[in-house]
Amino acid sequence: MQKDPEKVYAIRPNKTELKREHAIIHKLAVSLLKKTPQALKQLPLNENILRQIEIAQNIKGGALKRQLKHITNQLISLGEDSLEILQNGDAQQVAIISKKTLLIEQISQQLIAQEDDFLEQTLEKYSQLERQKLRTLILSIRREKQKNLPAKTTKTLTKYLHQQIH
Repeated sequence: MQKDPEKVYAIRPNKTELKREHAIIHKLAVSLLKKTPQALKQLPLNENILRQIEIAQNIKGGALKRQLKHITNQLISLGEDSLEILQNGDAQQVAIISKKTLLIEQISQQLIAQEDDFLEQTLEKYSQLERQKLRTLILSIRREKQKNLPAKTTKTLTKYLHQQIH
């Protein structure tokens, strides 16, 4: 059988690649649901998508899955440029959060391990921290370690530092 030189054959898209791209956009949609309304308004999203995200934040179960599918399709319709901006912004935010978490863990470990000199340096650097509260938490953590108790106060200290350090 000879091929006719005048016939043009359509190139079919790779289904596996399309599914991968769709899964990435679906993950982006899920991450958008976790954002606050103020953070969402800063993103390049139209009012319809913002409204759909707001609806999805208030539902559960199978309805949530359907709504996420709808949001994913809406995001796909935005185009590659907008999606790239959304994904890059999300990655930057994750990097900022992980750096902050690492910093807070280092500060809390040093506060527990070292004496008052590091506490003074920390209070100078982060003036919003309360001296008495920090001292109380650190002493409680040291007592827990001496008595081999579970580290409940360590979690409290970390949570306090997360709330206060911006």
